[in-house]
Amino acid sequence: QATTLRKIAGVNTAALDERRHDAFTLRTDLNRQLKAAEARLRASTRDDAAPKNETPVTIVTDELDMARGRVAAATAAADAARQAENVKAQAEHQLARTRDNIASLQRQLDAAKREETERSHAVAELEAKTAELEAKAAESRAAVPDVDVIKRKLQTLEKDNARVRANAAHDALVAEVTRLIHAVTEKTNTVNAIDTHKTNMLANAAFPIDGLGLSDAGVTFNGVPFKQASTAEQLRASVAIGLALNPRIKVLLIKQGSALDAAGLAALAAQAAEADAQVWVERVSEDGAGVSVLIEDGAVATREPATAGA
Repeated sequence: QATTLRKIAGVNTAALDERRHDAFTLRTDLNRQLKAAEARLRASTRDDAAPKNETPVTIVTDELDMARGRVAAATAAADAARQAENVKAQAEHQLARTRDNIASLQRQLDAAKREETERSHAVAELEAKTAELEAKAAESRAAVPDVDVIKRKLQTLEKDNARVRANAAHDALVAEVTRLIHAVTEKTNTVNAIDTHKTNMLANAAFPIDGLGLSDAGVTFNGVPFKQASTAEQLRASVAIGLALNPRIKVLLIKQGSALDAAGLAALAAQAAEADAQVWVERVSEDGAGVSVLIEDGAVATREPATAGA
């Protein structure tokens, strides 16, 4: 019905209907995405006190590895210093024993003095070496960072990075919600523009009888769906449409004529006369009154009807 009426009125909304359907479907999907994004946004929080960027964990882990290496180096230096101290103590002990033996070992005095000289030199060298190692050990101890502080820094860094990631996720949700709101608004505007355009087209369309119209549901008559109109209204509208479809051969057949009362038949006759058309109406009659051709048992009756009709 709607297709036929559009053809008569010269209104073609197929492209608009397709565009509206596409826009309406996309808007429905965007609204679903918008609701989901808004739900995620409500569940998300933003920590404005969090760092703006993530700090790579490898920086602190490398710092921790370096600190551990320095701890090992300091430990090794301390061990070397202690070992040198032990060697020096042993040398000093030997020197004392040698000096005690000088008096009783006069015969070995020269040899003892040479030994004394050698051991004195050895002790001096060891003292110098010990002092050097102790200095290095002290330097290594001074260079050892506080491992506990670094560990606490690493823990804090993980928390800060988590806050940064949470902020990034929150900002992404805000952007997604904003994009979807804009997209829904755009599609809503498109649907409204198409609806307005269709309304204007239908308002300016020339229908064959007053009261006919088109909506998304189909053909309407006096603002209600065509199928809800009375039988008489449907017949009058159908006659007007039939005449518009056949402007050269103005002959129509109505099979539901029994639904028309006298006033309805008179209105139909006036409509046919105004259009200079013939309208053949089938009616059920007990006596054939008011008809032009009487059919009984599927054939034209041979008897005269009780009352002649025009």
